[in-house]
Amino acid sequence: MEFFTYLLIFFFIGMFASMKLIEFLEERKAIKALKVVLVFNLIASLYCLVAGVYLALNWQDPFAQASSEQLGSAAASHGGKGGIVILAIRFWPYVLIGFGGMFAFRSFVTLRNMMKQQ
Repeated sequence: MEFFTYLLIFFFIGMFASMKLIEFLEERKAIKALKVVLVFNLIASLYCLVAGVYLALNWQDPFAQASSEQLGSAAASHGGKGGIVILAIRFWPYVLIGFGGMFAFRSFVTLRNMMKQQ
């Protein structure tokens, strides 16, 4: 289970980081490097998508036992940014599915369009 967690963290962060690299490589017209990064992004996105579906099948809300007062005080912490973190944790599998699907679609379409142009 520990390997699954580290791999998920690596792919989740890599999915976001590679999007900036894709934009940079598109501007520079570095086609070969862009293809490699797009394939990595597609693999990372699909992994996050599948991991989100797997987690959603047996997901238990980690805040199910917390009272509304505890959630309210945690949400108000750090200038109100705690609420976003609580929502992300509460709906983590769906966050993975949403971002994984969105980035996989974008990478797939970009890769397909590059292959058509050649």
